[in-house]
Amino acid sequence: MKYFDIFNIRFIKILLAVATTLFLLSCASTDTSESDDNPLFQKMIIELSDVEFKKQGISPEGRPYMANICKGFILSEDIVRDFFVHSERVSEAEASERYKTLPCYSVGTAQIKSEKYNWIIRAGGIGEFYNKDNKFYKVCGKECCKKNQVLC
Repeated sequence: MKYFDIFNIRFIKILLAVATTLFLLSCASTDTSESDDNPLFQKMIIELSDVEFKKQGISPEGRPYMANICKGFILSEDIVRDFFVHSERVSEAEASERYKTLPCYSVGTAQIKSEKYNWIIRAGGIGEFYNKDNKFYKVCGKECCKKNQVLC
């Protein structure tokens, strides 16, 4: 084996170890427990509908070595819905300062209270929901991560 091949294998192993560590550290430490029997919780489920996917398992441009890692970040409609319901709404400043933003993400659209929103959900459990009039961020806490291990 050539030195260059050994270096690439070591680099990939280190990259995977760093990505795994970031995944484990990125979930919020807040408790966002809700009960499926709670009427308010049921209303939150109903508020999000018509989930559509534009792209899944995306990695940032200019980082081709992340493409194989990120292509496994595939969400289902149930995961997006659970994320929306069980995650905590935070400010943009809090989302960027307090939580790690990981490179893998999926994007799509959904109806929230009869308004169409675009969404981006990143590995590690940070989501952004926006349209021309509104924008908000949500992060996956302990309960959310228990329900959606794919995210965290």
